[in-house]
Amino acid sequence: MEEKKMTTWYIAKRQLKMLITERQYFVFFMMFINMVFAGTLPVIAAFIPRFIIDHLVSKTIESDIIMTIIFLTVFSLICAIVAVIGEYYDLGYFLGMRMKEFARINKKYHEIAYAHLEDLKFVDKAKIAFSAMNGNNMGFENVYHSIFKSLPLFFSVILYCIIIGIFQPLIFIACIFGTIITVIVKKQISKYVDKRKDDRSRTLRQKQYFYNVCYDFSYGKDIRIFNLKDKLIGDYRRKAYNYLTVIKDIANKKFSIGLLELLMMLLQDGVAYFFIIQGYFSDKISLGEVALYVGTVIGLSTTLRRLTEVLNTLQIDANYCKS
Repeated sequence: MEEKKMTTWYIAKRQLKMLITERQYFVFFMMFINMVFAGTLPVIAAFIPRFIIDHLVSKTIESDIIMTIIFLTVFSLICAIVAVIGEYYDLGYFLGMRMKEFARINKKYHEIAYAHLEDLKFVDKAKIAFSAMNGNNMGFENVYHSIFKSLPLFFSVILYCIIIGIFQPLIFIACIFGTIITVIVKKQISKYVDKRKDDRSRTLRQKQYFYNVCYDFSYGKDIRIFNLKDKLIGDYRRKAYNYLTVIKDIANKKFSIGLLELLMMLLQDGVAYFFIIQGYFSDKISLGEVALYVGTVIGLSTTLRRLTEVLNTLQIDANYCKS
């Protein structure tokens, strides 16, 4: 029952509170700076062709075009530098938090009553919990990375929506509807991954047991005397097949459900391009604005897909942290 109460938001909030408890306030400042500059960078790219085309069509003085390009390039460079600094800060900072949490959990694990260590369900749960601490691309630390990465994407989406909303609110509605469908699809995938994580942990434990027996020299004499070689190899192959079957089932589920996401992406982009082309031929927007809105639609679609992927990763990692 306790695990059901631990939502993704609860896990994310709990880990952010750990930063406050450790008095790591500077990381929140870095999150905000990275959100603003890294989130603004892709939006600027959409404006560059618009200004160039408008200046060329209106036959503006060459020096004005050059000054506009220089200004946008310098501003983009500043945003890119800050974004790179934020990315490296994200990669290096949260390692320390993971090491502290690992030490706390490891100490708690060594204080557990021996009777629990004989419970296979508890062993599987413990394996899932420790797997959440094994690296920076899964579990505890990756929750921080996902939060750090999602903030600039949210900021970019807000800017893109403002630009598109000014031109045609229906495009914005179509993109949001497509995003909702994508979020539902990703949520179904993460639920299935969470549903099979116990199976994955159990089959991995069983496979690893026979692997260790086969390669442990202390069992060599018994294996030779009782002629257990063929039996152990057969048992290992069966357990390895069971583990690969779970991995294959997860991959097939992701692929089959992901087809719906692809369909929605094609529909929302088709609606957006229809309104942009219609607006140009009805003289509502200029050629430069066509370039701006096409770039904005592409940027919004790409950013929304990346955002849903990051949020899906966050949910999967949060599920591991529940253990």
